[in-house]
Amino acid sequence: MKYPHEQIKKKDIAYNYEALIKEVEEEISISSLSPEDHIQVLRKQNHFMPHAMIYRPIVFWYYNHENMVEILKDCPQKYQQDYADDQPFLEPMKVRDFLKEITCVNQQNERKNKSNLVTFFVRAKEMRKVTNSLFRL
Repeated sequence: MKYPHEQIKKKDIAYNYEALIKEVEEEISISSLSPEDHIQVLRKQNHFMPHAMIYRPIVFWYYNHENMVEILKDCPQKYQQDYADDQPFLEPMKVRDFLKEITCVNQQNERKNKSNLVTFFVRAKEMRKVTNSLFRL
């Protein structure tokens, strides 16, 4: 079966979930969702090693199936078809667990980015020392 989101390029999946966090928190604030509700999560598929134990980033989420049926009944056919195409790949997840996962990934990436920046500056400083010593010869 063809995976419906193959057109999503790697650069589009940044593991930065700030927008998703804000979106779901807004849904909670207006009582469209609660932390105990279930949603459906679509993850990027790993075609090369489908059973490998690697992180598969979340690329989209839907309300639970019952709500989606109700929401989509008056929507254009394209939206209904998009949901139908995604449905075999959706994983049920509690909103609380969803927020916990994407918040944790964001924090890990933030620490990694800071570490990469420090490494960059340390290497740049080392390169300046090497360059300066070469010019002294």
